[in-house]
Amino acid sequence: MIWQADEEGFKPFRRSVRWEDARPVPLAEVKARLELTAAPNWGYQLRRGLVALTAHDAAVLREAMLRLAAG
Repeated sequence: MIWQADEEGFKPFRRSVRWEDARPVPLAEVKARLELTAAPNWGYQLRRGLVALTAHDAAVLREAMLRLAAG
């Protein structure tokens, strides 16, 4: 959900976020399963800044991060 806050005349837009207990995942553990890293020289696209993840890659990373958090 997105809403506009009113903070004494400053009216930024805010987004609801559901935080989960997750842990960082080493790239080596998920690299072979990601679409982002499938092409040779995949790192060049990161030189432009932010890169959108596919739904597949987001699911792979989420699963790996939650699995590590669970123990």
